[in-house]
Amino acid sequence: MEKYKDRICTFNDDIQGTGAVSLAAVLACAKASKVPLKDHRIVIFGAGTAGIGIAEQIRDAIVRDGVKEEESYDHFWCIDKTGLLTDDSPDIQPFQKPYARRSDEVKDYARNGPKHSIDLLEVVKQAKPTILIGTSTVGGAFTEEIVKEMASHVERPAILPMSNPTPLSEAKPQDLIEWTEGRALVTTGSPFAPVEYGGVTYEIGQANNALVFPGLGLGTIVSKSTPHDRQYVCCEC
Repeated sequence: MEKYKDRICTFNDDIQGTGAVSLAAVLACAKASKVPLKDHRIVIFGAGTAGIGIAEQIRDAIVRDGVKEEESYDHFWCIDKTGLLTDDSPDIQPFQKPYARRSDEVKDYARNGPKHSIDLLEVVKQAKPTILIGTSTVGGAFTEEIVKEMASHVERPAILPMSNPTPLSEAKPQDLIEWTEGRALVTTGSPFAPVEYGGVTYEIGQANNALVFPGLGLGTIVSKSTPHDRQYVCCEC
């Protein structure tokens, strides 16, 4: 993308398509929770290209919501296989660096993860996120303890286990609804059946990038679009 984005119309579905559908889900969660996007705290579990692609889309929207660009990164805590990304993380990639937290900022975080890293549970305890997004392909990573910890600080926790196929989803909607006593706003990357809880039927929205690229590709061809790095943001509408 960096090589060709200014030369030809190019689209990366894993980065941009996933980011677009995730932003749509996040905007819906912000509306349902009645909390403006600029006031949300976002943890992304799985800070690879898909996870950072999601962060980029959401961050752009936060800036459009009135937050200064240099401050917009402060809304994110991104976690990869080495734990929470910090400015002294080993092997941190260039595309991850803008989202790394300052090491002095997290010096009091417990380091209970592998190789003395800061794990997801500790980040949830410290950051008190309002939105939790999973792109890790680690099935069941959003445990009952993690979800209940998040829900103890947030009235309507938005939880998006985006990994697919289904066995790789970070959590099952049934569990998320039950663990939060029906308060969670749930969107998944894989298809799930509706959940019955407390006499209420919860329809589980699927934010799959397959919902984006056919229309975007056709629209690009029909409109004879010129290269534009942010053209896919239209999907947030």
